[in-house]
Amino acid sequence: MSPPSSVRSVSAVRCRVDVNMAWSETEAVYGMAALADAGCELVEQPVASAAGLARLMRRFSVSLMADRSLHGPGIGLRDRQGPRR
Repeated sequence: MSPPSSVRSVSAVRCRVDVNMAWSETEAVYGMAALADAGCELVEQPVASAAGLARLMRRFSVSLMADRSLHGPGIGLRDRQGPRR
């Protein structure tokens, strides 16, 4: 399902959406902005990569949930904090 049709299907209610890694990062940028405007509370696994999830977390206020891309608690913490300087 493409981001526009996904957003139209949930715009009438506040919800949580599991995209299940179906979007590219470019599609996720559009889709997450539209879902945020529609009142979505949480987006689960919009993209496949942990690095992509980290970039999206830093860009959007909508809560993101990772599942398949994490392989231990250290990865989630590292990605949330961003790159080390």
